[in-house]
Amino acid sequence: NGDDESAITAPTASTTADATTAVGTYDITLSGGTADNYSLITNNGSLTIGKATLTATAEDKFKTYGEENPAFTITYSGFVNGDDESAILTPPTASTTADATTGAGIYDITLSGGTANNYSLITNNGSLTIGKATLTVTPDDQTRAVGQENPELTLTYEGFVNGDTEADLDVTPTASTTANNATPAGTALITVGGGSDNNYD
Repeated sequence: NGDDESAITAPTASTTADATTAVGTYDITLSGGTADNYSLITNNGSLTIGKATLTATAEDKFKTYGEENPAFTITYSGFVNGDDESAILTPPTASTTADATTGAGIYDITLSGGTANNYSLITNNGSLTIGKATLTVTPDDQTRAVGQENPELTLTYEGFVNGDTEADLDVTPTASTTANNATPAGTALITVGGGSDNNYD
């Protein structure tokens, strides 16, 4: 007869779920409601609570060439209802392809796996920066008599790692001196110049 909702006192819709309720499906129930000309039959609805989004990020790390990898750590963003890492059933695993023998450079720290009842995990990579190791190069002291040619100038290295040797350097440093066979008796400096390598300063 052209009636609409104004012809009734509407039922009340409610559910046992609230903001703290875990992921799942819950009844929306109707109670009460009256109408002069209608008998009300109520049907439940459903409230579906989906997982919240939780972002897991591998923290950036630094180490020096030749060192073991540091412990990898993860930060989280998106917890609700006072939750913390204890709400994660299985934390993601952080890993990298780099190890103690990997050369200087920047390498991804990747996250894999991880589960939580109430959260969908989004993972972000971090980075592992491997810095150059310090290599000390010292010319060896030499002795000769006045008027003679200089002896072969040699170098001593301190700081090689991973079994590296002088042969592994990209460019080997050189030793030189201003002294020659005409230089009078005394002490002359032997200096080191040049030399470079991806893994050593």
